[in-house]
Amino acid sequence: MLWPPSHSCAPWKPETSGPGFRSPTDRPTDRPTDRPTDRPTLLPFTFAMSIFNPPAGPAVGPITGHATGPVTDHLRRRTGRALGVVAGLLMAGFVSVSAEPFDLPLYSGAPPGAPLSTDPEVFVQAKGDPIARVTHVQTPDIRVFLPPKEKATGAAVVICPGGAYRILAIDHEGWQVAEWLNSIGVAGIVCKYRVSDKMGDAYHHPVPLLDARQAVRLTRAHAADWGLDPERIGIMGFSAGGHLASTVLTLGDQALPGENAAAAADAKAHQPNFGILMYPVISLVEKWSHRGSGDILLGAQATVEDRRKLSSEQFVSPNTPPTFLVATQDDTGVPPQNAIAFYQAMLTHGVPGELHIWEKGGHGFGQLASPHPVTAEWPRQLAAWLGSRGLLTQK
Repeated sequence: MLWPPSHSCAPWKPETSGPGFRSPTDRPTDRPTDRPTDRPTLLPFTFAMSIFNPPAGPAVGPITGHATGPVTDHLRRRTGRALGVVAGLLMAGFVSVSAEPFDLPLYSGAPPGAPLSTDPEVFVQAKGDPIARVTHVQTPDIRVFLPPKEKATGAAVVICPGGAYRILAIDHEGWQVAEWLNSIGVAGIVCKYRVSDKMGDAYHHPVPLLDARQAVRLTRAHAADWGLDPERIGIMGFSAGGHLASTVLTLGDQALPGENAAAAADAKAHQPNFGILMYPVISLVEKWSHRGSGDILLGAQATVEDRRKLSSEQFVSPNTPPTFLVATQDDTGVPPQNAIAFYQAMLTHGVPGELHIWEKGGHGFGQLASPHPVTAEWPRQLAAWLGSRGLLTQK
C-alpha cells in the first residue's frame, strides 16, 4: 500500500536562505547575472505545490515514521493553502499541476543486509546552508515525484544522492532534480538508501546496492499504477551516489548476500534501461579514486582486490545500458578521470552514451546556483540526450 504524502521520513523542505527546495526556474533573486538562465525544456506556468516553504529556521533533528508533529502539521496547512491557490489558477487555465510527492518504503519488513544504525536517522539543514543532509538512515524508502499527466512521457529516473556513503545530499542532488525531471515529463524517484557517517556504524557493501536495486525493482513493479513504461526506467547518481548507480548498471547479474532469492534471480527487474552518472566515483583503487567513499563502503581495512571488485569501470560490458556522464576538469574531490574511465570502458564494449566535461564547476554542484555554466548546461544537455533516445516522446 502506498504511504500518503503526509507520511514523510524526512522533514519537508526546510527554509533556507540558499536555493532550498526549489525547481530550476525558482532560483533565489541573488543568482549571478552572468549565469545562463534560459532552460528551453522548462515550460512556463508550470506550477508545483512545493513552492510553499516551511517557517524560517534550521531543521535539525530525528526523522521518524510518524505522520504527526510540527513538520507534518505544517505540511497539512501548506497543502491546504496550495490547493486554494491551485484551484484559482486552474480556473484561470494558467497551470498544470504535478501530484504531491509521496513516500514508499523499500521493504515491507526489516531491511536486509545489515542491522539498522544505532543512531537515530537525522535530517540536518542549517539556516543559510543550501545543502540538506540525511544520515543514519533507518527507513530506506523512495520519494516519488510524478509529472502532470498531460506532460508525462512514461519515463522515470531513480535518483541516488551523493555524500561519500556517509550522508545523502538529498535536496540539491535529489528532490530538486526530481522536480526538474518532472518539468520535462519524467518521473523522479529519489532513493533514500542506507548510509551512516560513523565508520564503526557504516552500512557496508552490499547494503546500499541492495537498496538501489530494490528502488529500481519497486519503480518497475508500480509502472502501471504510476503511468510509467517499465522499459523506460533509468538510474541517476551523484558522486558516491554515482558510484552506486554505476554498480547497479554493471553488476546486475551478481547475486547479493541478503537479497531475496526470487528477486535476485530476476535480474531484469532491477536492471535499469539507461544510466546518468553525475561527477561519479567510479574506481576504488586508482590514485584518482575517492578513498573516503571506498573506506565507508568496504571498511578502511579492505584489500585492493575487495576495492577492485567494486570499481565499476572494470565491469562495463556490451550489456551495460546506455549512459550519460557529467564531470568538471577542476573537480579535485572526485577527479574527472573517474567518468573518463567509465566512458572509455563504454567505448571498448560498444555501449552508447555521452560524456560531457566542463572546465569549471568543482564538485557537488547538482542543482545549486552557481556562476559556472555547467549548472545551467548539464540539464539542457541531458534533456537533449534523453530526447535523442526517444525517452521524452509521449506514448
